[in-house]
Amino acid sequence: MTHVYSFKDANLQNPSFVTIGVFDGLHTGHQTLIKHLVKKAHAEDKLAVVITFFPHPDKVLRDVDERYYLMTPDQRAKLILDMGIDCVVTHAFDETIRQMRASDFVDELTNHLKLYELWVEIFYLMRMSYFHIVHTHPGQSAHPHKSSNAVEGKYHPHDLPVQCFTIPLIS
Repeated sequence: MTHVYSFKDANLQNPSFVTIGVFDGLHTGHQTLIKHLVKKAHAEDKLAVVITFFPHPDKVLRDVDERYYLMTPDQRAKLILDMGIDCVVTHAFDETIRQMRASDFVDELTNHLKLYELWVEIFYLMRMSYFHIVHTHPGQSAHPHKSSNAVEGKYHPHDLPVQCFTIPLIS
């Protein structure tokens, strides 16, 4: 179990199930998502990875200067690792990440985290236009396919080759 501060530092050797979020506070929904991700990843002999950001994306996206946190990145990573996650990546959320094309972001995940499956909340997908791939396996394209409804570099969730699933909040 490890905590790193960039995708490049992770450099995983085995395929991974990945989820992305700020995860500040680790409420019941976060815990349920992580629990299911760990269970499914480990059942398939894959790694379970959490990507979190610091500073909070609102700082870059909405120019929020006064951002408070419930815990430090190290405290957050420790709690997440204690839940069975194999690797926590606390990546800087900066203008470079903001401007990165979706396909380049997925390439980073694939190259450094050996992305096998990406789990994100559908609401997260709809409000964050730069995270798009939910499900990918070797042999499938990791990049979204544009449809007539897609705008260059931005994809609506309905335009994506995704596998949808729901995780019950009570288990």
